[in-house]
Amino acid sequence: MKAIEALDNFDSKRHTGVIQCFQQHYIKTGTFDISFSRMIEQLQTARGDSDYNITVHFSLHATNGYLDDAKVIVAAIEQYLHTRYTDAPAL
Repeated sequence: MKAIEALDNFDSKRHTGVIQCFQQHYIKTGTFDISFSRMIEQLQTARGDSDYNITVHFSLHATNGYLDDAKVIVAAIEQYLHTRYTDAPAL
């Protein structure tokens, strides 16, 4: 997400800022599917839980779901970046 936002001269030092920008400028505009919003929210929640709750436990099923969602997001972002660089006018 930060790579895409960097192309549009946006930078945030906080995860929440990156996520909010991505949702506002890329999901709400239809660049990325609305389902990404839910996936990103769940991944961010799991990340927060794992960082700050030493007793948290993720089932194999949940972990596989998080991994699948992350793969979908990364693949879509890679495709977007590839298209954006391929279609960019030469300087």
